[in-house]
Amino acid sequence: HYTFYRLSDSSIVALADSATTKWDIAFRGTSILLNSGSSGPGAAAGQVLTGVDFDTLSMAPETGYNVDSPTAAALGKTWYSYNPANHLISIVPGKIFVLKTADGKYAKLQLLGYYKGAPASPKPEEPARFFTFKYVIQNDGSRKLK
Repeated sequence: HYTFYRLSDSSIVALADSATTKWDIAFRGTSILLNSGSSGPGAAAGQVLTGVDFDTLSMAPETGYNVDSPTAAALGKTWYSYNPANHLISIVPGKIFVLKTADGKYAKLQLLGYYKGAPASPKPEEPARFFTFKYVIQNDGSRKLK
């Protein structure tokens, strides 16, 4: 199952509420969903900014947001790379997700790790699928991300 997460109060949402607007983003393996389009009834949308510094990004873009579709997740799969030699997933640096939450607020989110404890150099035996991330949400509905 996916792990459903609500950004406004930093909480995991129960699987029983997966068909509601109570969650914004969901994680499973290397798949990331937003609560919109084909993934849920919310108004969540997102885009991936490349080469942007998380700390200096102060304003969410006005346009360019995508919703999940039956054939493609809004955030795509460009946030990670896969090494077939050792089967490791690596977070691609310099990728920032800018999101509209399920209830229309703006947030920025940066993935920091995919393995438990977010080790700098994970090994194949490390427990995987433990997303570590940081984010800022603007609960007043403005696009300001500070």
